[in-house]
Amino acid sequence: MVIVSVVGGISLLLLVFLWSIKRGQKTVRAFVFLSAVADGNSVESANELAKRIDLFAASELQKKAMIMVEMVFGGSQLKLISHARREGFDQ
Repeated sequence: MVIVSVVGGISLLLLVFLWSIKRGQKTVRAFVFLSAVADGNSVESANELAKRIDLFAASELQKKAMIMVEMVFGGSQLKLISHARREGFDQ
């Protein structure tokens, strides 16, 4: 019984960890999309640029994305992602 609880707990932690990584990557992709649109790129080209962001690139851009999240969206990653979706972000 204890082993099942430990394995279940570890599985849950792993799922939360993986979900956090995906959320962070989506936040960075939304940031890249919004930055590209603000720089005058079309929605289509901004989406193409955002799609190219892999985990390595996301980790490199994470600080800049989080600065935008804090300063513009009150610390809410979901607000940044929602705003990007309203602008045409399709991730």
